[in-house]
Amino acid sequence: MSEFQRYQWKVVGRSLSAKQRGDISELSSHISVRSDSAEVSYHWSGFKHDPIAVLKRYFDIHLYEANWGTQDVAFRFDADTVEVADLSLFAMGETLTVVEADGSVLVDAWFEENWIESAHGYYDEYDEADWRLDAFEAIHRQLMDGDYRGIFLLWLNACELNLEENADSTVPLPMGMGQLKDEHKTLADFVGVCGGLMKAAAERSDPLPAETAPQEDLAHHLGKLSKARKEEYLQQLLDGDATAVQSALRRELRSLGKQPRRSRSVKNISYRELADAARCAAEQEARRIKEEKEKRRRDYLAELERREDEIWDRVNERVAKKETKAYDEAVLLLRALEDLWTTRGDREYFLNAVRLIAEEFPRLTGFRGRLEEAGWLNPKREHLLLPIKRERWSEKNPLQREIDLKW
Repeated sequence: MSEFQRYQWKVVGRSLSAKQRGDISELSSHISVRSDSAEVSYHWSGFKHDPIAVLKRYFDIHLYEANWGTQDVAFRFDADTVEVADLSLFAMGETLTVVEADGSVLVDAWFEENWIESAHGYYDEYDEADWRLDAFEAIHRQLMDGDYRGIFLLWLNACELNLEENADSTVPLPMGMGQLKDEHKTLADFVGVCGGLMKAAAERSDPLPAETAPQEDLAHHLGKLSKARKEEYLQQLLDGDATAVQSALRRELRSLGKQPRRSRSVKNISYRELADAARCAAEQEARRIKEEKEKRRRDYLAELERREDEIWDRVNERVAKKETKAYDEAVLLLRALEDLWTTRGDREYFLNAVRLIAEEFPRLTGFRGRLEEAGWLNPKREHLLLPIKRERWSEKNPLQREIDLKW
């Protein structure tokens, strides 16, 4: 497979200016720049600039993926729009960092050697309204609103990839892990969060509080803001970033009204607890599947035994039709009977019975050839391709394959 890298950026709640779009266009000869996002892909070489520096200067979200198992998810916030102390609780060494500098907060999750089976291929073409960037925009807005489910998922993946170092790491368990939305599932797919860990977290997470009308509740506290403070918000709104202004205003009004952010939790959880729970659940599921498979196998063999005479008669009837399709059906039924007699420990009885059928129809070379290919008859003359044909036939028709007995 050839090399592949994709870089994507997006702004939240605003648009890029004409000058910004022009500056970004000069970063690469084939970068695609839109009013609120940019994207560039490489099948050789790579981006010549620091993508995080580009994020800090122009954007709020950055995604990176390479087909050698690397993903990067980075969010930029104005420092007064998020609770830095809360976000920092999820930091994990160099894999998941939360850094405040120059009035901004950068949350960066970098995953190396993270081989995943993505639901979407590396070479998929995305339309201009890139659904994935839209999903990460929703995560960005949630983090500003105190909903930490997105960063918790990143923390889970960081722990799993650095298991020896972080097995005992503990963080607050956000509410609503059992109520994940499409954007959370998109994030989990992008970085490959373990489904078992997500399920264990969902089982231990408190539900989100019932939806209320937060704007109406918060509006009661607008009178507590000074005139100067209100004018500050209006000036910030005029300057551009409506989403950041809205988040900061809500944050301040919640503080004035002493309302908790909706997905914060006083319940802490360790990665080890979640991993142990996921492992136990996987073992239980494996036992259930094994027991179900064994029961299905017993039921199938019981039906074969009950209908054995009927199946032998059906084989003779299909062979007597002297038609290609009928031969194929007869051979599959014989495979079922071979399974039954092998289980009984007397496969030789089955082979003798097949030889008798072949002797009953000595001129049906097409049918005999199928029996030779299945390995039930020796060929009358050597055929160089017969071993290969037998191997392919066995792969296509394994001995314990359940044959459809409905006719």
